Amino acid sequence: MTPDGAPQRTVVHLISYPRSGSTFTRTCFALLQGSPQLSEYQGDIVTAEGGPLTDSLDDIRIVKSHHFRPWHERAVYLVRDGRNAMVSNLYLRYLSGSHELKSPSELTEGLELLASEGESWPAHLNRAVSMAETKPVCFVRFEDLLSDPARELRTMIEFVRREVPDSVIDQCVELAHRSRAYFEHPLSGYAHTPSPGSIYEKLQTRRDADYWDDIFDASARRWFHEEGGTPHLLRFGYESSADWWKDDPG
Repeated sequence: MTPDGAPQRTVVHLISYPRSGSTFTRTCFALLQGSPQLSEYQGDIVTAEGGPLTDSLDDIRIVKSHHFRPWHERAVYLVRDGRNAMVSNLYLRYLSGSHELKSPSELTEGLELLASEGESWPAHLNRAVSMAETKPVCFVRFEDLLSDPARELRTMIEFVRREVPDSVIDQCVELAHRSRAYFEHPLSGYAHTPSPGSIYEKLQTRRDADYWDDIFDASARRWFHEEGGTPHLLRFGYESSADWWKDDPG
C-alpha cells in the first residue's frame, strides 16, 4: 500500500527499438485497463477509448521506453526483425525532417546515421539480452503480435502474473484493430506518398512483408552483419544461417 492507502502498483516497462509494435500493444492495454498508457517521453500517451474491459490489471502500470534505465526492474521487450525496423525508423526520421536520405544507394549511410544517434538495432538487442541476464524480461516478437495478438497479449499478462478471460482478450483485440489513430498519424507514413523508386516506396508496397529484402543491397547486408545483427537474427528466428548476409540481393 502507498502512504495514502492506495494499492501499490507494479510498474512494467514496455521497451522496444522504435517502430516495433509499442503503439498497438499500448492500445490494447488502454482498452483492457480503461486508462491512458504512459511513456517516459513527454506527450507520448495512448488514450483509452472506452473500457475498462477488466479489473484484473488495475495494479499494473505499463510505461513505454526505447531506452534501458538502471531503475527498470522488469520489462516486456518487443523485438522485430531489425532490418525491417531500421528501415521503418529511417522512414520515421525522414518524415520528421531529420534527414533527406531516400535513394536505395543511400541505405547504408542511413543505417550508419541511425547507429551514430544511438539507434543501432544490434546494439539495442545487446542491451535487452544483457538486462534479461539479471532481471525478468518477457520477449515478444512483433511478427507474432501481428499474426496472433490474443496469444501474445496472454503471454504478457501471464508475465505480470495476472489472469484475464480469453473472451475479454479477444474483445480487446477486435476493438484495437478498429482503431485508426496510428494510421492517421502523419509520422506513420500511411498518408505519405513516397518518391518513385525510393527506399520508402519499396517499404510502402510491402508493408506486410519482409520489405528489407527488396531494399538491402550487399553493402547494407554487410553493415548489418558487421554491426552484430546476425546472432540476434538467429536467436529470434529471423534467419537460419549465419551466412544470410552473403546472399546476392539481386
